[in-house]
Amino acid sequence: MWNEYVSFKELFGMKTVKYQSLIKRGRYLLQLTILSLFFFTSLGSFQFLYAQTAKDTVYIGLSDFIKRGIKEADQVKASYDQVRLAQNQVDQAKAKSFLPVFNLTTNHALEPGVKSDSLPKNQWYLDPNLENDWAHWSVYTEVDLKALQPLFTWGAIDNAINAARKGAEAARYKFEADTTKMVYRLYQLYYSRVLSIEMEALLNDAQQEFDKADKKIKEMQKENNPDLKDSDVYKFRIFKEQFEIKSTEVKQNSEFIRKTWYLILNADTNKVYLPKDSYLEPVTTKIRPLGYYQSLAYRNRPELKAINAAEDAAKFGIKAEKAQFYPSLFLGFGAQYVHTPRPTYQSPMLGNRFDYMNLIYTFGFRQNLNFWSIRKNLEKTKVQYRQAQDSKGAIETGIRLDVYNNYKDAQVSKATIEKTKDALQTSNEWLRQEQINYDLGLGEVKDLLDAVKTNLQLEADYRQKVFNYNLNMAKLYDASGMSLQTLKEK
Repeated sequence: MWNEYVSFKELFGMKTVKYQSLIKRGRYLLQLTILSLFFFTSLGSFQFLYAQTAKDTVYIGLSDFIKRGIKEADQVKASYDQVRLAQNQVDQAKAKSFLPVFNLTTNHALEPGVKSDSLPKNQWYLDPNLENDWAHWSVYTEVDLKALQPLFTWGAIDNAINAARKGAEAARYKFEADTTKMVYRLYQLYYSRVLSIEMEALLNDAQQEFDKADKKIKEMQKENNPDLKDSDVYKFRIFKEQFEIKSTEVKQNSEFIRKTWYLILNADTNKVYLPKDSYLEPVTTKIRPLGYYQSLAYRNRPELKAINAAEDAAKFGIKAEKAQFYPSLFLGFGAQYVHTPRPTYQSPMLGNRFDYMNLIYTFGFRQNLNFWSIRKNLEKTKVQYRQAQDSKGAIETGIRLDVYNNYKDAQVSKATIEKTKDALQTSNEWLRQEQINYDLGLGEVKDLLDAVKTNLQLEADYRQKVFNYNLNMAKLYDASGMSLQTLKEK
């Protein structure tokens, strides 16, 4: 693991002091040219570069980074809101199964009292000449309660509830799919930061060597050293400008990834957030046969589960719409209450519309006679069902191709990383051999510099290929519906 930056001499196995002796002999420019060419051709592929130290540094692991990123992701929050809305539709469908009609209506009015000069108060209802008493006011009250309970609906309510439940299930799987996509993006972002720290170390040491070479060339110019040609000076200046352009580009990419981390984590800008992992290692999980990942994908992919739930929801919806063609049996009950302060005659044999209370219960049938509208709704639901079936076939095909494509990429990147590792080992042996030959006076400077250049290229190329291999394995796991947390590293 890399806890600090290392020099080029330590990084590439140059244990002897011959490298410095070459520079002292006036070979700064030649070596610098080779190193510069290497960086110009290789650093452009590294998009995420950043390393920073500060007083308050927070180191965060992959698991915590993903959890926090998911928690702060607005896209995931919006997807979860869809789940809540779908569950609300289930609750609404259930509410229609019990007292879908339950209304209470009241009416109130102010009215003047009455008075009579000829009869006592308990007989005022017999006086045809009652007069309004404008000095005394009272309130007229009317209360009407109505309720309707379905008893038999040919399965319309039950199927509507089941359709809503399957719709909510599809929404939950859609949320799971969105979360899985976000997890992969966070996984990629996390390890891009790890790669950036490694490459930043190389860039930092390259800049230091560049500054040393620049200083030495200026000294050689002052001394009129014959080993230094004017053409070499012009080439060096060009390479220096190109290197500074590349350094600026790297700094901008580093700033971009830093701001991306702060946005993803919704973090305090007064702190520096760095990954706990400071060095990339290839995942150790073995690649299994293709059929293993395809079977897992058919069983685990949330997109397929979601479309299956949507298909079932459409089936229940068709049954619910068909039930609308038949009459439903309902139980109705209610109550009425009217009260007025005016005098009324109380008799069990005579009704009174100004002061009474009634309880009502009934049985009856209810039929929607707008069959044209019912038929159109049924056709719409059938189209949704066919759409779900067609989408299911397309999703299955897409999943199969997705798994195969990522499986192929994982296999290729695995073979590439193994060959690159072997080539790097060979390069290390070649470099050591050239160092020994030069120490013994049997080798050429050009051969030693070629070995250094090749070793540099393979070191950087190996790290990039490790990063690519880990991402390809993550894509394969994601395509198979497996958790990225199960990917094992050394």
